[in-house]
Parts: sequence; C-alpha cells; structure tokens
Amino acid sequence: MNLEKVKQELAGRQSAILNRVGKLMKDKNRSNTEVMADFEERASLFENDEVVDGLDEASRKELAQIREALKRIENGNYGVCMECGEEISSKRLLAVPYAVRCMECEQND
Repeated sequence: MNLEKVKQELAGRQSAILNRVGKLMKDKNRSNTEVMADFEERASLFENDEVVDGLDEASRKELAQIREALKRIENGNYGVCMECGEEISSKRLLAVPYAVRCMECEQND
C-alpha cells in the first residue's frame, strides 16, 4: 500500500471536512443572529440548527479518526489491527482509510 497516497487522501478529506464544518458554523451563526418575528420561522430555524449540530458532530468524529490515522502512518503502525495485531486488508483500508480494526475483529464486536 502506498502510504504517501493514503496520507494525501486523508489530508484532502481532512481539508474538505474542515471547510464543510466552517461553512456549517458560519451558517448557524448567521441564522442565530437573524431576528424572526414568525413562530413557524423560528421553529424551522431551530430544526435546521439541530441538523447542523448533528452534521458538525459527525464531522468532528471523522476528523478525529483521520488525525489518528495520520499519526499511525507516522508511527509506522498504520494498517495494523488495534485489537488482534493482524494486518488490515488493503481493500478495507481503501474503503475506510482510518479503520483501526480488521474485518474479523469488527464483525466479532
């Protein structure tokens, strides 16, 4: 597996997520400062904020996983299952480049 290519892919995903989170937060901050006179509009705004919060949380979790994967690459243990110590298949790492467990350990959980 070409680790430099994996690092580039992870860095690209990280950048895209940071950009998306920034836009979400900007949108949320803008909508929170708007004055709404209509109750239905305020209710809709609060629903949108909940969606943004959920997306923000998911993005932050993925960012943490990406950062950990980049650390594993630097430490030389990328692609090694954290549970059993066996190699994680390249097919799995292509699908989930920040995977920490092999498919067998993942399925046994």
